This record gives sequence, structure tokens and C-alpha cells, in this order.
Amino acid sequence: MSKRLIFFICVLSSGVFAGITSAIFLILLDFCTNFREKFSVLIYFLPIAGMLVVWLYNQCDAIIQRGNVLIISEIKSITAGVPFMMAPLILITTLITHIFGGSAGREGTAVQMSGALTDTLSRKLNLEDSFRQNLLVCSIAAGFSSVFGTPLAAVFFAFEVSKTKPLDFVLLFFVVMASLIAYFVCGFFPIIHSHYSLGILPAFSIQSIGYVAFASIFFGLTAYCFVKLMSFSSNHFKRIQNPYLRVFIGGSIVSMGFILLGNSRLHGLGVQTILESFVKTEPLYSFAIKMALTIITLSAGMKGGEVTPLFLIGSLLGSALSAFLPLPTAFLAGLGFVAVFAGASKTPLACFVLGLEIFGFMAWPFLLISCGISYLFSGKNGIYSH
Repeated sequence: MSKRLIFFICVLSSGVFAGITSAIFLILLDFCTNFREKFSVLIYFLPIAGMLVVWLYNQCDAIIQRGNVLIISEIKSITAGVPFMMAPLILITTLITHIFGGSAGREGTAVQMSGALTDTLSRKLNLEDSFRQNLLVCSIAAGFSSVFGTPLAAVFFAFEVSKTKPLDFVLLFFVVMASLIAYFVCGFFPIIHSHYSLGILPAFSIQSIGYVAFASIFFGLTAYCFVKLMSFSSNHFKRIQNPYLRVFIGGSIVSMGFILLGNSRLHGLGVQTILESFVKTEPLYSFAIKMALTIITLSAGMKGGEVTPLFLIGSLLGSALSAFLPLPTAFLAGLGFVAVFAGASKTPLACFVLGLEIFGFMAWPFLLISCGISYLFSGKNGIYSH
């Protein structure tokens, strides 16, 4: 069997792995979210749940804790590979984080499951390092595509986040194939990806461009603050030598946030809150609270991704800015949804395409301006910098 054929089979497998595991994850995540909202008292046990997450990771190879950064670094230079145990471990610990009210996302889980399973298969088949690196790029696209239902944005995301140049059209073809397979396989399951609407778009004029540019500066600065505060918080939590005490303190702070807020709309995944931000003007402090809860949750040692929280942070900020700018609430919430993530992840093209897939092609000039300006004002480092 030729190497090309084996690689082709591995790409197919990567897409199938990602589609099935993401579907299972999304079904379980939906159950955990509904269960937590029904029994909100669970959030008081988040500190203990965080200790369980730390204990589970302590039973495995320490390299697994690098998460997405490990996958990206393996694309640059193959070393020991991505351990198989990363897949079940990130699945279990992310669900634990969510069922007890931790503020985290889901893309990290999907990408890590896809990457771990794909690289395990490529190591079993003794593929060359270059093939393994290319397969990891495919796995990133497959994981992102299946969990968000945006196959085209996933392709751009995989190349931008891994800093791999899509000059090899054969590789580009395989990445697209893995993304589409994962998307369609996930679609065979009873999964409903969230849909949002920008409503009536403002006229494309110098005035509207100016307002969008002004709002996008704030989106970029928010992304910059998120990255800087995440680094600051992680470094300070690491000063607590005992990881169990570290996550207990972080979990306690997040639980205290529930007591102070009196509700859980800013805890957990927050998809319903994103929907709400498109239909009503949010208070200006909401995005800052969500940012704080997410940073503390993840930097203290609990698991999950940053993308969906960044979507929510952006939509809350955009919604709040509609009280000060003469632009529709849904329109600004949608721009914030993609633009804050564009700045924080350093993937402006992926976020532009993401906006097109979610909101439609008619908004393309506003999405392009917003993602570009946010990227420019978000600093040099992103959430995937290492």
C-alpha cells in the first residue's frame, strides 16, 4: 500500500474521529449544561470538582497538560507525539468543569480529542514525521469544524493557528476534506449548531464604517486584555505550589461569583446568553464579569476551551456598545462575537470566514473591517502563543 493511500485513509479517519467524538461531546455537554441549570447548587461544589480534574491529570503523563499548545508544537517539530490519553481525559475533565459551573469553552476539547486520536493512528502506522505533521493540521480543522459547524472557517483556523502556509495544494485539499468529513459525520447525530442573526444591516456608508471601526478598536483592546490577564492570572496561580489548593481557590472564587451575581447566565458555556445578547442591550459590565470568570476558571487548572467564552465576551461587549453607538444591537453583538476572537486567537481570516458562515455573505465588508481592526489593536501575542 502506497504512503499516499495510507495518508488518505488517515485523513478520512481523522474526519470520522472528529465528527463522532465531537457529536458525543456536544450531546454530553448539552446534558451537563441542562443538569447544572436545573440544579444550580452544583456550582458550590466547583472547588472540589476542580481538585478531581487536577487528580485525573496527575495520573497521566504531564505533557498532556499542554493541551492545544502540544498539538501546535508537534506540527512545528515532531517529538514524542500526542498521547492517546489526551482524548478521554480532556473529554471527562471538560464535562466536569461544565457540570459544576466553570466558565470554559469546547473547541479545545474537540481539537485535542481529534489530534490525540489522529496522531495515535499515525504513530501506529509508523508514518513519517512530515505526514504526521500534516495529519495534525487536518485534525485541528476537523475538530473545529465538527464542534462549531463551520467547515470553511475551520480550514483557515487550522492553517493560521498552526502557522502552516497552505502553499501545498495537496495538503490544502486534505485539510478541506478532513473538515468537511467531520462536519457531515457530526451532522448524522442529533446535533443542532447555534444560529445567530445580525438582523437588518446598516447602510454601507462612511458613517457606519466609522462607527464599526470605533467599536472594533474596543474589541481588539478587549482581546488584548484577555490574553494579558490570562497570562497574569496563570503566573500568579502558579505561585501556589500545591495544584489542589490552586484549583480549590480558583473554583471558590468562581463559585463566589455565582453568589454575588444571583444567577448562572455568565457561568458555564453561555450559548443561551449569547442568543440573549443579540436581542437586548447588555450592561457594560457583563463582558468584564464573563472575562474574569473564564480567566480564573482556566488559569486555576480547570479544563475547556477559550473560544465560546470569547464569543460571549465579544457579543456582550458589542451589545453593550449599542447603547452608545447608533447601530443595531444584534449587528454589534455579531461583530463582537467574531472580532474579539479574531484578536485573541490571532486568526483574523478564520474569524472573517466564520462570520460569513454564521451571519451570511451580505455582512462581509463589516466583518472584514471589524476582524482586521481588532487584530491590529490586540497586541502581538494570542491565546495559542507558546
